[in-house]
Amino acid sequence: MLRVDDAHPVLTERLLGAIDRGVDYAAGFRWLGRYLMPQLRVTGLAQPITPLLPGNADLAGSFYRNRFALAGAEVSAGTGSIFAVTPPAEAWAAELHGFAWLTHLAAGGLEMHRAFARTLVAEWIARNHPRVARALPVRANRVKAAVLSAPFLLAGAPPSFRSQFFRMIARDATVLSVASPRPQERLPAATAFAYAATSVEGLEGLKTGAFERLEAALSAEVLADGGHASRNPAQLLEILLDLLPLRASLLAAHQILPRIFNAAVERMLPMLRFFAHGDDGLAAFQGVTSPMTRELRAVLGQDSTLGRPLSHAPHSGYARLAQGAALVIADVGNDAACASPLAFEFSDAVHRVVVNCGVPCAASGKWYSAARQAAAHSTATVVRPEPPAGRRPFDGWPGRSLRKPKPRATGRVTASEHGLLLRAIDHALGDRPGDLHERDMFLSASGHDLRGEDRFVSGRRDGEAPELQAAVRFHLHPSVKATLSQDGAGVMLILANKSGWRFSAKGGLLSLEESVYLLGAPSPRRSQQIVIRGSGQINWAFKRIEKRSPKTRDETESPELPL
Repeated sequence: MLRVDDAHPVLTERLLGAIDRGVDYAAGFRWLGRYLMPQLRVTGLAQPITPLLPGNADLAGSFYRNRFALAGAEVSAGTGSIFAVTPPAEAWAAELHGFAWLTHLAAGGLEMHRAFARTLVAEWIARNHPRVARALPVRANRVKAAVLSAPFLLAGAPPSFRSQFFRMIARDATVLSVASPRPQERLPAATAFAYAATSVEGLEGLKTGAFERLEAALSAEVLADGGHASRNPAQLLEILLDLLPLRASLLAAHQILPRIFNAAVERMLPMLRFFAHGDDGLAAFQGVTSPMTRELRAVLGQDSTLGRPLSHAPHSGYARLAQGAALVIADVGNDAACASPLAFEFSDAVHRVVVNCGVPCAASGKWYSAARQAAAHSTATVVRPEPPAGRRPFDGWPGRSLRKPKPRATGRVTASEHGLLLRAIDHALGDRPGDLHERDMFLSASGHDLRGEDRFVSGRRDGEAPELQAAVRFHLHPSVKATLSQDGAGVMLILANKSGWRFSAKGGLLSLEESVYLLGAPSPRRSQQIVIRGSGQINWAFKRIEKRSPKTRDETESPELPL
């Protein structure tokens, strides 16, 4: 049931929003918020929601020994309470109070794990909570974790624990129902409230409104082609990890799926497949910190329609060329978390060949800033011998932090019997509007031939503009062994399965240099990058080395093209 003091709904919402934003009001005002807060009442579990990903049973043993590895840091509480320790970082505290660790204890499968989980929840309820525990995203995570873990926690639980547990859900759901979230908090808050309204008894009357809020949040963040407004593929995956269990619960109960909600899911699934390499991991664009292979496989395993990915996702700003076993994913949109105009990744079946460096999940500010700039991506950067005083050029590793991006890139994909051709333009090469980087890429129908042409055009029209000097970079995956030819005209690439590719270029000086790979690793991994330095026009090609002797023309070989 819902009890609301109708005289003060606006004051209630503003007060709760202020408290959850960390405003430290005097203690005398806190009771007013609790008094005016619309009180929701939860009486039981009506409809369970099953997590898409099971927890890690190995972590259950660690948690049982009071050692909590969260957000990249492990803390041991010894014989004391884990909630009494000083957190090593706010991210660690947010995960602790977000209760996602409950799924790992559930995966342990033993009665001692269930008893320990109940003890932790009961202890948390009895304590005063720090500010991070009251933050809206943490509340949202706690509600979702509580709903997903409810069958595990409540099996054989005494009435006193059941009462405490449902009061905890009701208290957090109350805040979610009235708070005014920031834009980036709207979807997590709406998703968690929809979880509660779907799963627990007492909130049935709020279910329609909960899904209306969820649909409004999805409409604001999910683009027409299924991509996420942040342009970060990992955001898309994380949203689907929440939405698919919710949709499955509605289907299991033979309930009608809300139209906008279901349509958003159906758009996102093919777009997520768009970003999947042959190794079932995410491409490293716009802030991706991990390939999230396990999560990606779980989500795509729920895709019964198997919708074919687009070749060009204009709203998300990406292009995809797939032929044979070869796959190219290119960024042809605006900068967001990273400056990566016209950057691309290239894989051969399950083997990544050309990559972007990725963004570290936990590293120093220097590494994070370096990973976001164009030089950390497989694209072109401007070489300026004499940069303005006090500034470093974009060329180099690592370098200066990223400036605020400008609208910049466009692209178009055309298909023919010979293969797929991407034509793309960066309208602000080196962050200078008017300086153009034009990149054409052609992938043959066999997938054995990837060719590219990069052109650099100065925006100055005074007749004395010097030619733009650029460095075209191809960062290689750490598993790729690269050897520069003796004449310096090409590079031999050997993949982990011993298959080979030959890289060649003209129009610039070719070199093989050091690089790093940050994706999905606790520390940077050494790798290599191919760099071509030149001006005007640079042509390059990756050609698969065939394991056969006849020198007859392959029927699937692409014809001569203007690349």
